[in-house]
This record gives sequence, structure tokens and C-alpha cells, in this order.
Amino acid sequence: MTNTSLRTRMGVEARNRATVSRVIRKAVEAGAIVPADPEAAPKLRRYLPIWAAVGPNKQP
Repeated sequence: MTNTSLRTRMGVEARNRATVSRVIRKAVEAGAIVPADPEAAPKLRRYLPIWAAVGPNKQP
């Protein structure tokens, strides 16, 4: 999942991308999703649901 894909699913316009970014940040803080590549730049980050993450650090 990316900011763009979530915006598309939720029907949020590009000009409101900050709202989707906040939703993603809250989901990460809650442990519901994890970055697929924690080293990626924020604009390039993709996220995985926690159940899809593997490994000792919950990283794919």
C-alpha cells in the first residue's frame, strides 16, 4: 500500500494527501502496518499489513 493507492481506495483527492499521510502514520504507530522498506524515502514508502510482514523485526 502507498499513499497514492490508499487515496484512490478512499476516494481522496491528491490535494488532501496530508490527510492520508496522517492515517498511515497512525496505522504505523498502532502497529497495524509496517514499512516494506524502512530505509526508503518517505515519498517512496510502501506499507504492509502486520500479518503480511515476516521476520524478527516484523520486516518483509
